Amino acid sequence: EVVDATVLMAGVIGGLGGAQCRTVAAHAIHNGLTHIPACHGTLHGEKVAYGILVQLRLEEMLQGSQLAATARHQLLQFYDAIGLPKDLASLGLANVTLAELQHAAEVACNPRSDIHHLPFRVEPTHVLAAMVSTTAPVWSDDKKLDSGDANRLSVATQSTNLTINDEV
Repeated sequence: EVVDATVLMAGVIGGLGGAQCRTVAAHAIHNGLTHIPACHGTLHGEKVAYGILVQLRLEEMLQGSQLAATARHQLLQFYDAIGLPKDLASLGLANVTLAELQHAAEVACNPRSDIHHLPFRVEPTHVLAAMVSTTAPVWSDDKKLDSGDANRLSVATQSTNLTINDEV
């Protein structure tokens, strides 16, 4: 079931986003997570599954995509049913430091990363906000975030039960 779900969701995202968007953020997130020692025991597919949620959250936050928001919430229910991770805590990263998350986001956004094939600009701060808010409720105002909207970006990063240690 896990393999079927992963292939199905990759197909859905690729179909919605076109040739340049086929889970590019999901795999970039995976690559970033591999730099966090506490995540080394997590399976590739689990990291990519979580990365799909992050990609949908990016589309929701940066483009105001209600389709991505709806898909994310449906996927969260599906992940619950089959036991896939849906947030950092379920990846075993409940005690991750802010420095570790920032580094993972920077790795995900390195200049050669496929994340830049998305049809919008993605920065490490966007990735960090999406990573900590994969289970956030759907916004009802249909507005999108932009790089200068610090207040809403702050709200996005705070809409999680995860406690982030800001050890540097």
